[in-house]
Amino acid sequence: MSVTTAIIAHDEVPVGAAGLTGGGSVVDKYPRDLNELLTRLVEWFEEAENASQDSRELSERDRDYICNQQWTAAERAALKKRGQPEITINKCAEKVYLLCGLERRNRSDPKAFARTPTEEDRADAATQALRYIGDDNSIDVIRSAVYEEMLVEASAGSRSAWWTMARGAPTSP
Repeated sequence: MSVTTAIIAHDEVPVGAAGLTGGGSVVDKYPRDLNELLTRLVEWFEEAENASQDSRELSERDRDYICNQQWTAAERAALKKRGQPEITINKCAEKVYLLCGLERRNRSDPKAFARTPTEEDRADAATQALRYIGDDNSIDVIRSAVYEEMLVEASAGSRSAWWTMARGAPTSP
């Protein structure tokens, strides 16, 4: 397997090319063997995947409970054999929906506080900016979805990225 990489320096030396010397741009150079690096990265990925396997299976089971899939195949077969319907009174989902409703009802808007009385105008400007960004990104919907995932799967997150204008072109932070 052959892996090549190209690091092109624009104004300054990129982080990946630190310590490399030479004139002009740095192209197709890496201080170590790329196959060794690839092998190490794949091992790290597989270790992380295997380490989280049990918790992911539990999270999937918990999501199934909320989605009314609480019967195993053996239990369904036994019920069908006896001629009984699958009746599920889902108390788990009721509890999650109750807590999600409480989160929505007790939600608050972001507010920036001034450190000193002379910084009140700055705090108001920061508050308005936070609220505008939150409204523009539908933060209430995202917050509720993350909270619901946190209740069911016990892990959740969201990523918010915004672009700044530098020299007329959008750049990421």
